[in-house]
Amino acid sequence: MKLGESRHGRLAIIGGRLEADNNSVFEAVKPLCNSRIAIIPTASEIPLEVGAEAVQSFLDNGIRAELVPIFSEDWRSAFSRDVVDLIHSCGSVFFTGGDQSRIMDCLFANGQETPALQAIRKIHVAGGLIAGSSAGAAVMSSQMILGGTSGEALTFGRVESVETPGLALGRGLGFFPWGIIDQHFIARGRTGRLAVAVKTAGVRFGFGVDENTALIVDGSQATVRGETGVVILDLNNAKTAEDNRIENITVSFLDDGDGYDLQRNKITVSRDKKRIRVSKSSFQAPAPIKRCAFGSYTLHNLMLRLAKADPARYRTDSASSWPEQGEIQWCVEVERRRRRSRALYAIRNGKTRFTLANFYIHFRPTADPASTQIRTPINTHHRYQPPQSRLVLLGNSPLQWKERYVDTLKPYLVEPVGVMATAAAQPRQVAFQYIDWLRELNIRAVELYVHESNIENRNKDAGFLRSIARLGSVLVTGGNQRRLAQTLTYRGEITQVLQSLYDAFESNTNIIAVGAAAAAFGPRMITSGDSFSALRFGSSDDAGSEGVVMEQGLGVFEAGIVDQNFLKRGRLGRLLVACAEENIHYGFGICEESGLVMTGDSSMFSAIGHKGYIVVATHNADFSVMNNTFDVNGVELRLVPPGSDFDVDKGNFSSGP
Repeated sequence: MKLGESRHGRLAIIGGRLEADNNSVFEAVKPLCNSRIAIIPTASEIPLEVGAEAVQSFLDNGIRAELVPIFSEDWRSAFSRDVVDLIHSCGSVFFTGGDQSRIMDCLFANGQETPALQAIRKIHVAGGLIAGSSAGAAVMSSQMILGGTSGEALTFGRVESVETPGLALGRGLGFFPWGIIDQHFIARGRTGRLAVAVKTAGVRFGFGVDENTALIVDGSQATVRGETGVVILDLNNAKTAEDNRIENITVSFLDDGDGYDLQRNKITVSRDKKRIRVSKSSFQAPAPIKRCAFGSYTLHNLMLRLAKADPARYRTDSASSWPEQGEIQWCVEVERRRRRSRALYAIRNGKTRFTLANFYIHFRPTADPASTQIRTPINTHHRYQPPQSRLVLLGNSPLQWKERYVDTLKPYLVEPVGVMATAAAQPRQVAFQYIDWLRELNIRAVELYVHESNIENRNKDAGFLRSIARLGSVLVTGGNQRRLAQTLTYRGEITQVLQSLYDAFESNTNIIAVGAAAAAFGPRMITSGDSFSALRFGSSDDAGSEGVVMEQGLGVFEAGIVDQNFLKRGRLGRLLVACAEENIHYGFGICEESGLVMTGDSSMFSAIGHKGYIVVATHNADFSVMNNTFDVNGVELRLVPPGSDFDVDKGNFSSGP
């Protein structure tokens, strides 16, 4: 069978980070593969480990899975008779994530299809399922994206090598002939690069599948399943210009349960959805907090804000990119049009789900200073912190601390303690773990249930907001700093919950922030990336960057960038790079079983726990980057152990008793 001829098969195109408990995806996959599937881990650097994890995930969901030993370092494995027989016997295949180029390099030899790929094509024609996550999703289309961020793609266009800034395209497996696939889509801000890929490839549609979400295809009918959704870009009426701008792209967001006719370009909205009506709570103006246009979930938040707006007053919103050296600044405008755009919603298990059809997006280069977004802290409310209240930033969960180190934390756990597990994926479960732990310490605690699913209601609950002011301390648990910041600055607004937290802090309520939450309370926060990628690729506000990704923090701790789990995860390199490229003089790496306590006039920081924290001072440092090598001289590092203080205004360290 020739490349691209598989037009009516079964596919499960998964955007990456497929969780083993994603019942919606696995229940959709199970009947399509007849409860049996072959796992092909070729894309991974560690195929045996990744393959074994995938096998277990399918087994846990009632699908018999077997590992197919096709490894990129041994291309001859794709010629093995045993491998071919195993693929045929399973009748369906699943490609894991990693690097999509490894899949292509292994399944083709001298430009010809290997017996393993021929076997995969045969089972597809026979009605078998071809599934893939992340890199395994990217290879589904006839042309696939190999690399590049949104800013690079719009600025430099198509390039031949993934090592060159720009959009790299290559040949895919061609199982999905309806357009180009991109993965990790909303989470990594990849709208710009998919738009450029669709335009460059000369096709009409692009399909951006978000994390832990699947586009299930059976013939020409598609259904969305999973955690978030799928973005569809339609460039049929798009307009382009010599300055690389792309305007008038139709953009739709399909939610779990929504359907799509690939042949007719028709959306079928799930039956529980109804139109969003204008109400007193409808947004009347653009978001006051502006994030990077290619940041995580920026596009999604702009679309959802417009969906909940009064279209008579507010029908467009925009965000700008924060370009890297050599890039152009891009203004990304999202538009809702009368009698064309549709916004629908349903409430499921307490969470609001949205479907957005026929909105419009425009990518325009800009040199207009008025359009430039200044990276200011979200919280401009603070000017003074009373000496009675404390901000305590912990390097990891105190549930894992030894008793003698917990004793150094106890003075700041003033009763009653409100436990806010907003950063956690399972907030109620995590909150009650902390409440039980506090009770064992004879400390009275209550749950502050604030999550992305209920933040709108919490903002209107006057009794709940007043209860925050009556707390002696608020303990914000760890998890995902992005989830915490985006929930508390919901749809680009400082929420009433966050404002109540600010007010309580200024009225002598302590805040204890754990792990990822500690990072979120800085003016800027690191959301992803390790030291190796930081030293090689630097930092960026573009969520698709291979280096360290930076985003706006909540701004209570204004002295510098905070990083957590600092020693065990080797994060000195990424904190150094983040401080250097953000032009922030101080970084604070908080060690495990340790904490930083902000006292008095917000300039004096003491250490508690086991080892304390490390100060990275860069104001006298010299940085340079050449040939992917990060060179640094003159950085001052200092461990502040328990019992010692650091004065950020004077740059002095003092030893305690």
